[in-house]
Amino acid sequence: MTKNFLNIFVQHPPKYQKRHRMGKGFNYDPSSKDKKMLAPLFKSEMSRQKCQKLTGPLAVTISAYYNVPKSYSKSVKESLYGQYKITKPDADNVAKFYLDAMSGIVYEDDNIIAKLIVSKHYVGEGEEPYVTINLQEMLGMY
Repeated sequence: MTKNFLNIFVQHPPKYQKRHRMGKGFNYDPSSKDKKMLAPLFKSEMSRQKCQKLTGPLAVTISAYYNVPKSYSKSVKESLYGQYKITKPDADNVAKFYLDAMSGIVYEDDNIIAKLIVSKHYVGEGEEPYVTINLQEMLGMY
């Protein structure tokens, strides 16, 4: 039996979609190598969770957890643990990176995503940065 949802845990610092570069007669995606590195993780999670390619419409939740910058004072660091991150990178670029990386693997094309929630947070003291991605096929109207 296949499932209509998938939960993915990425044990790496969050990535974001970098601006495409243009050259003489070519267009280059500087994030493409990072996206390709995630493909084996997505495939193994789909296999482990007995999930086939999702067909949508999809609700996707992406939560990115970042380290507090080392340059911040101890008191500022302590006040930020577990709080929302409101600095760069933009949440839409984080979402675009992971949605593009999953396209063709977890689902055929990211146009089937009907609902998207993205959040950025600081990890707690002693925690490593990570990303969680939850995908759910939506059944019914809402």
